[in-house]
Amino acid sequence: MLSVGGLVGRFWSRLGCVLCVAVGCAGLGWGTPPGYSGAPADGGRDCTACHRGQVNSDRRGGLVIHAGSFQPGVRQKVLLTLSHPQARRWGFQLTARLARDQAKQAGTFTGSPEVAVICGPEGRKAPCQGALEFANHTALSSYRGKPGPVSWQVEWTPPAAEAGEVIFYAAGLAANNDGSAQGDWTYTAQLRVAPAADFGKQQPGAETRKVDPTWLRRRLPELSARPAEFTTASCQYKPIFGAGDPDARICRSVSRFGELVVQAGGASAPVSFAREEHAWVVLEGGGLLHYDGREQPVRAGDFFYLAPGVRHWLENDGKSACRVIVMGFRVPAGADMKPPEKLPLANIEEVPKQVVGSHPPSTLYQLLMGDRRSTRDRIAAGITLTSLFIMEFDPGGTNFPHHHEREEEIYLVLDGHGEMVAGGGMDGIEGRHPARAGDAYFFRLNCTVGFYAGNQAGEPKSRILAVRSLFPFAVR
Repeated sequence: MLSVGGLVGRFWSRLGCVLCVAVGCAGLGWGTPPGYSGAPADGGRDCTACHRGQVNSDRRGGLVIHAGSFQPGVRQKVLLTLSHPQARRWGFQLTARLARDQAKQAGTFTGSPEVAVICGPEGRKAPCQGALEFANHTALSSYRGKPGPVSWQVEWTPPAAEAGEVIFYAAGLAANNDGSAQGDWTYTAQLRVAPAADFGKQQPGAETRKVDPTWLRRRLPELSARPAEFTTASCQYKPIFGAGDPDARICRSVSRFGELVVQAGGASAPVSFAREEHAWVVLEGGGLLHYDGREQPVRAGDFFYLAPGVRHWLENDGKSACRVIVMGFRVPAGADMKPPEKLPLANIEEVPKQVVGSHPPSTLYQLLMGDRRSTRDRIAAGITLTSLFIMEFDPGGTNFPHHHEREEEIYLVLDGHGEMVAGGGMDGIEGRHPARAGDAYFFRLNCTVGFYAGNQAGEPKSRILAVRSLFPFAVR
């Protein structure tokens, strides 16, 4: 399915792209012929119509469609990510159908130098005027010789009238770039999306207007994986706070906080964030971190700093899933974003447990990472990140409820149970909420925060992974 953009038909045979003369590909110099997206209404045809092999048979790679809920008539982007460790040429075909009648087109695609749009069933160029539409790669976006994963962004305008749910169908070809139809890998994917929940609803009056919360609570085991920049067929991401969470706007310095799981033999998609620094903590498993063109083995307990603008991804070369907590923080304009010469990395076991400041000795801290000026943390690298640490509580222990005037904070309960302090009243009495392993809390600045351990003598100690980050208005 490797497209040739505007090249003539004789080039199709060299690309090995769904080019069988029997289906008329040789005459379609501007892209793959229509009807090979895997959509059931089109007979379920995909790249295996010409390329040898079975669809989705090699779990080392995969195809993922990323798209959120939509507002009718409002253009948005659909992201496709295709991966395979041995592929060196890439292609896709995408179509959008009404869920209630999958023989009908849902909305329209917009072409670009990297996306060709053709109409079914005859294969003419867009505009399609209501006929079925198929978005394909072009010669420019077939990424010849490039290792994966690769991604394409397709602009899609939903139907102008509210039409209910839409299903995207896509097929992707991860080719070995040898010019033949053998030794390539075909993947298919589908994604159902719905209109935005608030579309068409009357906005509430001032008397019913909701006020932004001062703290948020999420339970990690109950959250669902969602498409994100990192995700592939073998890598899932659960947003806890920030990007991907319905209340992302509440977080000002925190751009994302979530759980990344890379399956054995899989990999996350390569990413880089121009104005976002990251701290990752490996909770389970291990793998190979690709960072700025270098490779670094990582294992359970490792934590490391990823500088803004540096390309990175995680490959799992082990036999079990690798589970990582991903934390991202917005870097303000004008900040010095020069990355450290070496990847800042350490392991939790290397960090001593200690009493900190005015907190009671019933709570021991492991100071993992601080800002660049820190002299007490194992790693000093943060710009917006000010403190990453683990708290371990004795039975009945506490860190004394408190608040921060300049920082947002997140607690993730790793082990044990107790009562989380979140907010309080004018009488000075804090709000207490039952908390157990897997619970996560986000606290806005000046929100009362703390924890009372509920574990008894002989039970495992309660442990919390915590991170603080500088609120945007603060000046050091």
